[in-house]
Amino acid sequence: MVVAKLGARPAAKRIRAALLVAPCDPKLTEDLHPGMIDFGQAPVGAPRCPSLIVGSLNDLYMPIDELAQLGQSWNLPVHNLGLAGHINIASGYGRWTGGYRLLDQLASVARARPVSTKDQFQPMSDLRSC
Repeated sequence: MVVAKLGARPAAKRIRAALLVAPCDPKLTEDLHPGMIDFGQAPVGAPRCPSLIVGSLNDLYMPIDELAQLGQSWNLPVHNLGLAGHINIASGYGRWTGGYRLLDQLASVARARPVSTKDQFQPMSDLRSC
């Protein structure tokens, strides 16, 4: 969600691609951890650079139907890891080689695109096959 919020700032032009791993539903996360986390409102606009959303069927912080809806509303591909839980170090992922492969694919797409203000701020569909 940080990348989506950053999109409205001048620094956004420096972002070439975004791998959005295990995004959470801010309201659900705040309900699960009352008083500990305050994400504020979820951003409405999609990251304006080549992006890929990665999630799972059983992420406690983002139900799969909401993850799919996020991908659809942002016109971004969603890579479903199956029954992977919440994808983070606390879940035992450590150095996640599969994530590096996805990042390499995303970086290849970003490098292949010309860098211009118009192209940089468009949603990406080239990664639908990930």
